[in-house]
Amino acid sequence: TVTESDTLTSIVEKVVKQKVRSKINVDFCTTLNGTFTDDSFNGISMKMNRLRIDMRGRISDEFSYRVRQSFNKSYTKGALDNIPASLEYANIQWHGHEKIKLTLGKQFVLMGGYEALANSMYVREFADFNDNINFYKLGFTADFKVAKDQLLSVQILNDRNGKVEDVYKYGLPSGMEAYKLPFMTSVAWNGYFADKAWNLIYAASFAPVATGKNVYSLTCGNIYDKGPIFAYLDVMYSREGIDTQQRITGLQSNVTAQDVEYLSFIGRFDYRFRPGLKVYVKGAYETSNVISANGPFAAGHYMTNWNAQACVEWNPLKNEKNFMVFAHYVYKGYDLKENALALKAVKPNTQRISLGIQYIIPVL
Repeated sequence: TVTESDTLTSIVEKVVKQKVRSKINVDFCTTLNGTFTDDSFNGISMKMNRLRIDMRGRISDEFSYRVRQSFNKSYTKGALDNIPASLEYANIQWHGHEKIKLTLGKQFVLMGGYEALANSMYVREFADFNDNINFYKLGFTADFKVAKDQLLSVQILNDRNGKVEDVYKYGLPSGMEAYKLPFMTSVAWNGYFADKAWNLIYAASFAPVATGKNVYSLTCGNIYDKGPIFAYLDVMYSREGIDTQQRITGLQSNVTAQDVEYLSFIGRFDYRFRPGLKVYVKGAYETSNVISANGPFAAGHYMTNWNAQACVEWNPLKNEKNFMVFAHYVYKGYDLKENALALKAVKPNTQRISLGIQYIIPVL
């Protein structure tokens, strides 16, 4: 997928006046934030939202690579993949056939939905579903061009990067053992229609995680992009034998939840007034449930949460389309149901107002 940063002219290219086969970008995004919890003002502070180096390029006509190092994530190496979370991409790609591409190494998990797949530099606030998923894992992907403007992808990745205790705060429930082949298998379809105005991205995943416990997910993105309008509606569903997202587990402080399900609807509408100036509104509605009783968790509905966002993005520099200033507002509300309150769960509502600067610096 081509992103804004792929089309930038680098500093080196400007100097030597010719195209180079590699790209190195420095991604920078910082904000001044005012935050609120319920009706209380917490204060104002600066935050470095993103700082990373993104390197990609062609080794030859058949091979390319991508390496991206983030400075906002843990530098502790995963016990399984021997790679820190801060190294988001580290892969090589084979393009030896016009209809097939193979990718080996640390890469992005196959997901449907626009929010998950978008360059995170342009996502001011994720929905809780996507905010609690590890998107970067080690493994193998095969992409097949099955028709014009349609791509079918198959992926096998490590289901987790490290030990069980690194994934589950309270470990596995008593009597369970982690699955000895911790692989996640995914299939995704990406298609364009109506002269590429419509883009549909659907994916399904399966991962056995522990004794008799599996994780299934179905994620769907429906995207419209034409003229001044850009909009999408994502539907994200996950049924988890062990609570990998830890959202229901986090409502108490004792044991990892089992047999949970999460459902999210995420929508956004953008309007471009002119090149370099756009506004958008975005919202998410999400539910969390326990399918069957286990430990302290009764079966039933636990939480409904939503967020509402509004943002203005402006590029004041005509010759630097990768520079942006923005103002962003987000409200996140949580409605804890009877089952959650029985666990003495607390989940306050929050608000944040941000003024930010974003600059994707094309070094090479």
